[in-house]
This record gives sequence, structure tokens and C-alpha cells, in this order.
Amino acid sequence: MAQYFTDFSDANIADDTVPDWSAHWDEPDQWRVVADGAGKAVQIDPINNIFGVLLYDGFGDTADQEIYAETKTSYGPGFQQGVVVRANEDPDRKGYIVGALANSKLLLSRLIGSSETVLSLSDTLSSYTSTEKFKLRVRVSGTSIKTRVWRSTDAEPVSWTQEVTDTEIASGRVGLFARDDTGVKTWYNVGIGTNGDAAPTAPVTGPNTPINPSITSLLATSARLNWEQG
Repeated sequence: MAQYFTDFSDANIADDTVPDWSAHWDEPDQWRVVADGAGKAVQIDPINNIFGVLLYDGFGDTADQEIYAETKTSYGPGFQQGVVVRANEDPDRKGYIVGALANSKLLLSRLIGSSETVLSLSDTLSSYTSTEKFKLRVRVSGTSIKTRVWRSTDAEPVSWTQEVTDTEIASGRVGLFARDDTGVKTWYNVGIGTNGDAAPTAPVTGPNTPINPSITSLLATSARLNWEQG
């Protein structure tokens, strides 16, 4: 079990690198690090035919994963961007991609090579605009995949937006996802939990620090309860 949170404060604007993160799939050099007020953010402006992912390398391949992310786009309602779980290249790219679409729907699909299978498409954010940030949480455990999305100004909902089962991709890494479409896509905060731990929404022991729950029984118990009850 492990947890991780980053606000990208340790990212390098000069060479567009983020410690313990790496770009994969199409056009990896499209990812960049930008200043965002007093902090930093990760950004991509996808070109044609791109399926881009920026993956966290710190935990390696795992089966049970949860990711939280805050993001926005410069063009309307969440133009095909979000997160990916169980992502890999062995040898074809694989992963479950989750992202908000321009029609304010939440897409959950399975990507294997060039073949994409839509597993769920749900109504989500009405009247979303390009000035708003939105948040995602995705959990994959065994054959179960659950997602939810909400405005950054709202409280996180208790219920899941989507709940599906799929057996095609057993494990991989977790990270950020973007598809080629109009608009610059930006991510601000990301939390990751593995093997039963919830993805944190803020630093626990400090930004960009993997957390071993055995250090504190309270953290381990809280994370486990959040996972099992949600």
C-alpha cells in the first residue's frame, strides 16, 4: 500500500521534466511544465492523432489503483482530457482512459493499440466553461472500474458517476491522459493510491512524498475505510 501527492512544485520549467514522471505513447515531447500563479502546473497542447500519457513511475506496475486529479482546458467543457489507469506498452499501448468531453459527458474507455472500446459515457458537468477547473477520481480494483467528476468549486460527491467491470487489462501504471483536440490542457494537483489506499487530495507528509501507511496506523486505517466505504 502506498500514497503519493504532487502539486508539481518540484517540476522543472527549463527542461519540462517532473521527477518520477515520464511521457509515453504519442508525441511525448508535447508535455511541458508552466508557471501557474505562485506555483507550477503540467500542460499539453496535443497535435493531430495523439494519445498522450504522462505516467507516474514511483510505484511501477500495479493492479489496484486510485487517482485524483484537478484539471482544465482552454477550450470549453473538458475537451478529451483526464487520467489513465493500468497504462502500459507491452508491446501495444494499453490503458483505461477517463476524461470529460466537450458535451459535458464523462468518457470511460479501454484502449489497446489503436482500438478503443467505450465502456461508459455519462452526463456530468452541465454548462461547464473553459474558465473552470474540474476534478476526477478513478478507482480500479480487480475487474471493477469506478469514476466520478465534479467542479473544483463543489464538494466531492459521495456516489460514483460510472461503475463498470472489465477484464482486459490486468495492471500497469497510473497518470494523466490527453487526446488530440482543440485546447490547451492543464493539470494542477494529482494524488495516487495503490493496493487499497485512497488517492489523497492534498499533501499528507509533504508534497511529492510517497507515504508508507505502516508509519502511522491512523493513516492506514483512514485510507482503508475510505476505499472500502466508497
